[in-house]
Amino acid sequence: MINRSHSIAQAGRKNFVGPIHRRSRLFLLLAALSALTIFISACGGGGQADAVEAQTIAFEDLPAGMGRGYPIVSLDGIDNAQNGTDSGDHAADFALVLEDGSQLRLSDLEGRPVMLNFWATWCPPCRQEMPDIIKAYEAGDDLVVLAINERENMDAVKPFAEDFGISMPVALDQDGRLADIYGVRGMPTSVFIGRDGTVVAKWSGFISPDVLEAMLDTIP
Repeated sequence: MINRSHSIAQAGRKNFVGPIHRRSRLFLLLAALSALTIFISACGGGGQADAVEAQTIAFEDLPAGMGRGYPIVSLDGIDNAQNGTDSGDHAADFALVLEDGSQLRLSDLEGRPVMLNFWATWCPPCRQEMPDIIKAYEAGDDLVVLAINERENMDAVKPFAEDFGISMPVALDQDGRLADIYGVRGMPTSVFIGRDGTVVAKWSGFISPDVLEAMLDTIP
């Protein structure tokens, strides 16, 4: 009887201690997860604040050099319900997003004349007109020219930009969505936007130096 009672007591202690140890381990695990969550939230909050501060940049803040950082064209989060691409329409908006996530929107350029030039490296007329477009950009006091490449990768775009010395932003419309919005049916195509953000004119095909000058003169 004594041995049996002793065994029962021992078994009772094991059954009693086991759940306590399990509960302790569970409590410690939950406490650790809670601390980790608080730490991640704190770090994430700071990162989000930094991202918001760095999100929008001015044209002058684009990286210097050929292509000005080669930003990616993005339409994410942009509402163009009230915008369009016909003459007199407020120009359809889009963002140029740099590698660090900072961005510049077309609408941020209001107050300055803007030329959008849709082009591709394989397009002979694009090559023919590019030097005159660069010359006009570099001669203009506050003219902004965005050279928007269509559906090509950096392996093709960067050597082209370096060969021609493209000092204005070279934006990559990787999926062609922006070209579709602006009704680009062939390349090159140029869109001229006034200081008030409205579309002034669109020119399809090669643009000669005299036509380019005339088009830029139409921007109020």
